[in-house]
Amino acid sequence: EDFLSNPEFGPIAYGFTFSNIVCRLMINQMSYTRCELIEPPLIPLFLAWFLAIVLQISPPTVITIYSAFAMFSFVHYCYVVVNDLCDHLNICAFSITSKRR
Repeated sequence: EDFLSNPEFGPIAYGFTFSNIVCRLMINQMSYTRCELIEPPLIPLFLAWFLAIVLQISPPTVITIYSAFAMFSFVHYCYVVVNDLCDHLNICAFSITSKRR
């Protein structure tokens, strides 16, 4: 019932999950590293599917929790990538001047 009143949680969750995977693949391609066989963002997706389908836990609850997790996971990954690039280039994010030593 709640899911039908808020159907946007499903596409939002999948959007954040696959955006995270695409960003990881682009970083792997740019750094010439091999991709993992199973990307880490897919593991919670499989867990959410297992909880909702196999264990019969309320799908709206599972998809809402998974949406929040996917959003947090994507933002965290982007934050880490930006910080690593800033450290490598010796700059501050969103600033024109370089870091002071």
